[in-house]
Amino acid sequence: MASYFEGRKRRVIQAAVVMLFCLAIAAFYFTSTGITGLSVLDTGAVFNQNMSVDLGVDVASLRVSGSYTGLGSAKLYLSGKLVLDTALVNSSFENVCVESCSDVVGNELIAVVEGDMLVVITSFNYTVDVPESPVTFPENPVENVTAPPNITIPENITNITLPNNDTNITIPSNETIPSNITLPLNETNVSIAPENRTNIRPRAQPKIELKDRFNRVKGRFVILNETNETFTVELHSLPGGFGIASAESSVVLRGVTSENITAVIDTYVGRLRSGTITTDVVAVSNVTLDNATLKLVKKGNVNVIMKCSEFEIASFTCASWEKTDIPFTDYGDYVEFTVDSFSGYG
Repeated sequence: MASYFEGRKRRVIQAAVVMLFCLAIAAFYFTSTGITGLSVLDTGAVFNQNMSVDLGVDVASLRVSGSYTGLGSAKLYLSGKLVLDTALVNSSFENVCVESCSDVVGNELIAVVEGDMLVVITSFNYTVDVPESPVTFPENPVENVTAPPNITIPENITNITLPNNDTNITIPSNETIPSNITLPLNETNVSIAPENRTNIRPRAQPKIELKDRFNRVKGRFVILNETNETFTVELHSLPGGFGIASAESSVVLRGVTSENITAVIDTYVGRLRSGTITTDVVAVSNVTLDNATLKLVKKGNVNVIMKCSEFEIASFTCASWEKTDIPFTDYGDYVEFTVDSFSGYG
């Protein structure tokens, strides 16, 4: 009889947690001024039975953070690959990816729950491959261009302009063809000597390390391909509760070419020579970029943006903060501004 009431009590508690989580998600949808990104991937999810969730986009890698309670087991799958197995992790877990750390493409998350088990996912870290735009060729390209037999081509020629109506120009066998000939833009049949060919491969996605001031892996990030050579990287802090809040500190890095990026987003507790920092602080090292937009949650009045040129990521400290004239917009709960270089800002 005691075990019956204990199991019934646990199911009631789990049902209450699920209801509170759903109410929190509903409040987020109806009270926030806008939703950026994908709702499920940005808000989290709760699983207490077998079910599937449409993520809304094909993700290339997926890591999950959260917790679980109850007696039983649960597994999460993405495109047939195991993301989470509660038997392999503690009741509270961060950035877990059993088989989904890379090379996985899928948009449906499947939960397999056995027994009396509740799994709460508070954040998803994921990457998305953006397909490249197709290349369009002209409708009437000039093909098989040859030169007349009586034309002598000097060795130092570098630019040859072909008439619009010439399609058959023959180059005699005894003529020497210069090595630096520039063909018109609408040429399609161009042969390149093997020794002059260059293999162009897409740049690998940067590796991200996002932490809090205690050097713990925390937060979520998204990597988007801009071109074969550059990326956009979104870094988000984790607000309290179930990963849902009206405002969270974040930074969007554009035109990134770095291979490894280390970042910290947290409250700054160090001392300044005068005044205090009333927003969260974002510090990023080892990054080469075009520009970045920062959104920092505020805890008091903000009248100037502070910059630290040599921010110590490991200790989350700055020896010398400097006032800047960077313009910013105050939205009440947070401030937003854009910069073109990085160390630390607050």
